[in-house]
Amino acid sequence: MSFILSIFTVWMNIALASVDSSARIFTSEQDQTTLLELYSSQGCSSCPPAQQWVNDITNNPKLWQDIIPIVFHVNYWDYIGWRDPFGNESFSQRQREYAKQGAINSVYTPGFVANGQEWTGWFAGKGLSLSKENVGVLQAKTQGDALNISFDGELDGTHKVNIAILGFDLLTKVRRGENARKTLEDNFVVLAMDSLHFENNTTYQLPDYSMIKCDLAKKGIAIEKTALVVWLSDNSGLNPIQAVGGYL
Repeated sequence: MSFILSIFTVWMNIALASVDSSARIFTSEQDQTTLLELYSSQGCSSCPPAQQWVNDITNNPKLWQDIIPIVFHVNYWDYIGWRDPFGNESFSQRQREYAKQGAINSVYTPGFVANGQEWTGWFAGKGLSLSKENVGVLQAKTQGDALNISFDGELDGTHKVNIAILGFDLLTKVRRGENARKTLEDNFVVLAMDSLHFENNTTYQLPDYSMIKCDLAKKGIAIEKTALVVWLSDNSGLNPIQAVGGYL
């Protein structure tokens, strides 16, 4: 009897460990994490150098705590010969909305936005100044597809929570267009994103990117490494307040 109970106890411990292994807790600092958005396209010959610069942030010790890059692939260059497999009309519209609100001067690629404002320092070889504003701690806890989000800072009025799944080590053999015959490597690519009304300490669902994963697999692009990024923004969904993230 004790032998059977011992086996059962071992089995239960293994089962519980398996469940716990899927849990993740991501916690920001008090100071605002700089959310760096890159608007890019595989159809644009000027974009690979900017993407490579962002790729290199994977080796930055300040990644996830001080700076979080996210790359939105737009689709407005698809007509010039290559359909970007990561391009999304909603991402193009997001960049247009920045222009409409006056946060950026025009819609172009590669285009950088740092904490809701156009950043052109990359073109001049300048480093990015990181935010030091004390805004509060943002925490995201995952358990399977469930995502609990809490924030201890002060918020006035209504706000949005933005949840994105990023892909890494994505290799694409470009056959046509301005980058023809190149193999492009993309990191921090937004694969799926939701923007929802924020209520503190509320449980949400992670964005589903299974269909995107299947579609990319048919094109020979494998998704092996992903990350989660969560950021609070004003009700327009554009100006970030605090961000947090990490590898899944």
